[in-house]
Amino acid sequence: MKKDYSKAVSTLISNIDEKYRYYIGGGVLLFLFLLDYFIIMGPQLNNLTKMTPQFKLMEEDIQKAETDIQNKENYQKQVKDLSAKITEEDVKIRSKEEVPLTLEYISRLADENNIRIDQIKPNTAGQNKLLENKGRRYFAVPIVLEAKGGYHDVGKFLNQIESGDVFFNIKDFSMTSLGESKYHKIKLTLEAITYEKL
Repeated sequence: MKKDYSKAVSTLISNIDEKYRYYIGGGVLLFLFLLDYFIIMGPQLNNLTKMTPQFKLMEEDIQKAETDIQNKENYQKQVKDLSAKITEEDVKIRSKEEVPLTLEYISRLADENNIRIDQIKPNTAGQNKLLENKGRRYFAVPIVLEAKGGYHDVGKFLNQIESGDVFFNIKDFSMTSLGESKYHKIKLTLEAITYEKL
């Protein structure tokens, strides 16, 4: 039966004009191509199209990872520098028990810069709690200072206060002339950052 069927097909093809054989062969190839495209290739192309944004995101992630790997040494250096800076700043923060030593430190800086202190006192009642971290509670303790000094001496004194061994924040500052005198009256409120252990 199979032989009869294949014989019939081959007889049919041999009876067709040679010109039409090419058309039929082309049609069969076109049909097979369309069948392959819509049934086999089509779904795969759709899946690839859906995955294209994911591929782009993955490519961006890979590029970012490569950049981060190249900058790894730079990042490590920045972390080391920041750690050193934090340690340095932490050394400048004194405990609440050391407030008298802080007042003594301010007095010493004033003497070095020819500033005559009339009054210096901490205002522990006006202290503000800043934060709690790593077993410590941090406060900003206002220190009110009234003194007299020359214009340039006051500038040097303030510069040393800001860049010295104790962490201060200049909260308020006023300076008034004392008439004919070369001295000026200054009123300064500093905030000393202090801590107490929890």
